[in-house]
Amino acid sequence: MEQPNSVKTYTVSGLTYTMPKLITTMGIILVGLFAYAMTIGVVPRIMPLKLKELGVSSTLMVFIMSTMGSVLNMTVCPWVSFKSDRYRSKRWGRRVPFILYTLPFLCMSWVIIALYKMEAELLKNIFAPVLQLPPATWAVVVLAIGVFFFKFFYMFVGSVIHYVYNDVIPTQFLTRFMGAVQISNAATTALFNFFVFKHALTHFSEIMLASVVVYTLGMGFMCVTLKEPRFPEPDSNEKRQSKGLRAVLTFMRESFSHPFYWFEFLATASIGIAGGTSIFVVFFEQSMGLSLAQIGEKAGWSGLGVMIAAFAIASIGSIFIDRWHPLRVSVFMLLFGMIAMVYECKWFFFSPGAQVFWWSSLLVGQVTFLLRFRALANMPALMRIFPKSRFGQFCSARSLLSSVLALVFGLVLGGVIDFLKIKLDMGENAYRCIYFWQAFFYGTAAFCYLMVYRYFRKLGGYSGYSAPAPWSDLGVEKMEPSPVVAPSTRYLRIALYGFDFACGGTIIMTLVWSAYAQHINAAAEVNSYLTRALPAALTAGAYYLFIRRKITSRIKMAATDAAVVLPHHGILILAMLVRVLLLGALGVQAFLTIKPESGGIAGRMGMFESFVDIIYISMIWVFVKLECSSVTPDKLLQQTHFNKTQEENVL
Repeated sequence: MEQPNSVKTYTVSGLTYTMPKLITTMGIILVGLFAYAMTIGVVPRIMPLKLKELGVSSTLMVFIMSTMGSVLNMTVCPWVSFKSDRYRSKRWGRRVPFILYTLPFLCMSWVIIALYKMEAELLKNIFAPVLQLPPATWAVVVLAIGVFFFKFFYMFVGSVIHYVYNDVIPTQFLTRFMGAVQISNAATTALFNFFVFKHALTHFSEIMLASVVVYTLGMGFMCVTLKEPRFPEPDSNEKRQSKGLRAVLTFMRESFSHPFYWFEFLATASIGIAGGTSIFVVFFEQSMGLSLAQIGEKAGWSGLGVMIAAFAIASIGSIFIDRWHPLRVSVFMLLFGMIAMVYECKWFFFSPGAQVFWWSSLLVGQVTFLLRFRALANMPALMRIFPKSRFGQFCSARSLLSSVLALVFGLVLGGVIDFLKIKLDMGENAYRCIYFWQAFFYGTAAFCYLMVYRYFRKLGGYSGYSAPAPWSDLGVEKMEPSPVVAPSTRYLRIALYGFDFACGGTIIMTLVWSAYAQHINAAAEVNSYLTRALPAALTAGAYYLFIRRKITSRIKMAATDAAVVLPHHGILILAMLVRVLLLGALGVQAFLTIKPESGGIAGRMGMFESFVDIIYISMIWVFVKLECSSVTPDKLLQQTHFNKTQEENVL
């Protein structure tokens, strides 16, 4: 709104900002989030190394690092989220108290972990008359206690930290602010990996104690300087519904009332299950021949790349996400993003050497940066599909189901790794199976999100979505419309030209590498490329031409028939750019791998990658079919691609 003095102001939840005050508020929150990101990740990042050093099995490691947290996440987290919605504090607001009051206890957990040797010795002496255990066992007991305290008090912070800026930042700035959060998180990741991770075992205690200082200063500053909105007290009926067993029943009945919500919850849970392998990634990288210093260096460079990409995406990404719709971006960037896990499965079959693996995994990880649009789109997507009147409740229900399933499958994962290591005598190579686990559960998540997208369109889609709401007399809660730009035939053709280049380039590069192998007398690679990689590349190319013909057919029909719906160009452009960049990354991998003594491994890896291309092309067709399906009443919105003005300004 405009004030008489022409100073533009922005309001949210009763707070009013000028632009300088809004920027100051964002800066205060970012200081807290920087400290949060720098310290909260310390325990899950380096604790597995310490536990492995102490001889802890994979199953017990999963129990300490994952299972305990899952139990807390499905009990403490929903309670905190539910209560914070209804909590009122005159001094601190409704979110900050849950962060500020637990700050000393969270810091205490880092101190317990840091001084584990002293505490283990003390326990040993106390229980010596009745219980004799090795020093390493007492150390594991102390560390497990410290991890439990950390995870318990983290639940109070992690449950409400994202609600803070949802309450404080005006809606029109949320996506851009979340972009700034991404940049901050990427910067902390790069700093940690470059300067801290390599000292994880040699300076374990010092890192934990430093976390106390950083968290206290950063998060403490945010809590005491941030002004939260003051919400009215809940009415008597709401208070009655939020007490005892009645609150639990209401929570469950409303949150799990519709398959639409179930699919979203299951998708989130599947991603969490896939992420359970994170504690084994460092061991996988060691099995590929990397030292801790090399792992830290690679992670540091990767974090730097993420930071640069996050800055670029945050600068322009919010514009495209809003124009293409956050849900569309979130769903289909996950679909195309899972291809990275499928690519990584090749390390189970191939061991080209530490140098090749270092460069290949770094480059493949970086060229998929466009898929990080999803990270920026995910929360705005939830804000558009979860009913506003129950947003916190649905977020906690989502977390609850995710934690229950993560608890179960986390134990299964630990057992699988131990079975592969011990029963099948795979040793450290067992960790190379983690990407099969990730690919499967990311695939499950992709399927669930495709169902979410299908239901979204059935419930009104872009022009009139209404959230299922059993508490409403109408059974739905009307949501604010999210207008999107229409598909562009021009940019669809550009996307197809890019895929032409990628698929044709793969075939040409296969011949080039065969000639290069001939030049350096790598006879095994020549044979491998001509008998394995080339037929696979030709098969993928033929399959692409089949799919391309179907898409171009729709484009031609749309030129004369307004009833023909087109897929959105934005997603295909992002997917195309990723595939083109992968062509370069895989080219570097091939160049490093091809040697006279390599034994044909480069050609076999090329064959594997062409088979992955077939999966990627299938994803394109899934996207096209779902976008062009007839499940939505808002086709007329899609047909505005005939409007020449919108065609010229679609991007």
